[in-house]
Amino acid sequence: MQLVRRLLRIDAAVALTAVLALLAACAPPAPTPTELLEKTAQKVATASSVRFTLVRVGDPIVLDRAAGLSFTEATGDLAAPNRVRAKLKVISPVGAVTVEALWIPEGVYVSNPFTGAFTPLPTRPGFDPSALLGADGVPGILRSITRNASIVGKEKIAAVEAHHIRAEADGAKISALTGGVVVSGTHTVDVWIDVATSLLIRLTATEPGGVASWRLDLSDYDKPVEIGKP
Repeated sequence: MQLVRRLLRIDAAVALTAVLALLAACAPPAPTPTELLEKTAQKVATASSVRFTLVRVGDPIVLDRAAGLSFTEATGDLAAPNRVRAKLKVISPVGAVTVEALWIPEGVYVSNPFTGAFTPLPTRPGFDPSALLGADGVPGILRSITRNASIVGKEKIAAVEAHHIRAEADGAKISALTGGVVVSGTHTVDVWIDVATSLLIRLTATEPGGVASWRLDLSDYDKPVEIGKP
């Protein structure tokens, strides 16, 4: 009787192993980094709007050279294809201030930090967040960062489970993120993609030597946003 029971246990174990092997064989292969990046690029490209925060670590980015304005952080809303309302942490000749800025087809407007009145900039600055959802913006960046791309693993970003992908890219490949400020050499690019929705949550780009970096956070996709002329 004990022999029979032992044989039954062995048969059950063999059967379970066979079933698990069959399920593993039938399961779809895990997506590659390139496949994940392409799917996310398509999702971002079709978004009607998004909330963004762009943070610069290192030398600030010039907003208006003639007026001596540069910025280190921008937070706002983007309505596709080319309208942005954002608050900027600006470094000016009189010190650090927070101003509101609009990027619209009619031009770029910056508010007076004391009166709140908007004034058009005489020339359009190189930094243009209204291009972030365009083909050469975030979607183009995601499609171009395939060099040495690897999946680091799954991590939590703001309580959201995300695929973490790391890759390398030349400075020119991420110029849409950096407002045209191109630092030559290899940049390390890290991307976090929402596992459930395939939407981009965060993208960071670290310049050669690690002396400066960019961080872009995206959220609130496809929420109603209206951005008009001031």
